[in-house]
Amino acid sequence: MPGWTERGKIALTLEDGQPTSMHAIDASGATVATRAAPRSKAEARAALRDLTCGLGGVIATLDGTEPPTAGKGTASFVVLVPEVVDERADLAALCKRPEDDGDGPKPRLTFDRLQQRLTSHRWRAWLFDLVEEHERTTGSDRMMLHWRRADELADASRRAGLGGTCWFETQLRAPDG
Repeated sequence: MPGWTERGKIALTLEDGQPTSMHAIDASGATVATRAAPRSKAEARAALRDLTCGLGGVIATLDGTEPPTAGKGTASFVVLVPEVVDERADLAALCKRPEDDGDGPKPRLTFDRLQQRLTSHRWRAWLFDLVEEHERTTGSDRMMLHWRRADELADASRRAGLGGTCWFETQLRAPDG
């Protein structure tokens, strides 16, 4: 990915499409950590995140090869770190209306795109925390969470001098946001 540097790889050993182990391999090719097979999707996401951080990376993305679904094989994630950390550019990315497919931006797709673009710890953590808090709350608690996070974005956008309306802020304030 342009603007990102490889820090290593995470190799998943698979049997019939299911992971049996995970290995973090640094840029020199040395295995620096090994994990047993995750028992759930949540456990797999957590292990992938921990191994990515252990390699000093920010994101892990499939290397482009389809993982095998039958027999034994491997899947490989490339672990990347941004060449330049830019909090203001991250804030601008959060505030810019994402491209859509004609039916409007999809929340999950928007999150995935932002996850691949945000370079700073501050805004990546802000986004991940928002998603986790959103999943834990309902009703008026969720609405208050969204409004609090919208206020944070509005304040940061104003201080950064971005001007205009922050798209993500407006989505958080929407009744169905």
